[in-house]
Amino acid sequence: MKPYGWFLLVAGLAAVLVLLFVSRAEYNNLEADLAGLQTAYDSTQAELADLKQLYPPRDFTSEQELREWLASNDVSEQPAATTVEEMYAKGLSVQEAAARDGYLISVDFEVPYEFFYFVYCVAIIDGEIWLWEVETDELFKAQNWDKVK
Repeated sequence: MKPYGWFLLVAGLAAVLVLLFVSRAEYNNLEADLAGLQTAYDSTQAELADLKQLYPPRDFTSEQELREWLASNDVSEQPAATTVEEMYAKGLSVQEAAARDGYLISVDFEVPYEFFYFVYCVAIIDGEIWLWEVETDELFKAQNWDKVK
């Protein structure tokens, strides 16, 4: 082999080694990127599973489930409201807590006489309307109503 042939062979081998070294470094970087993406994917999957438990929100399946949920909600233990607006705000707090837990609850109010009002929450159980006053959690089933769902 001619002297410049050895030079070309050595230069070629050096170039291959440089490429292998660079490719190995790129490979290691890609592996690190993949690990980060896998972690992000796993976290997103877990978050999605949590969201699927809450969405779409649902009705309570039984009176017992609603009673247990009300027992875990502390709005009725807060100081008594002094205005209809404060009481309605409590109802909205109950509604928001229910939504965070994946349940459907409505808030309503009635003013049957001047300066006399009711604020109550409404839930559906097996198509039937159940109500309770926001400050007492006293649960009762609407009478003289057919199933609404």
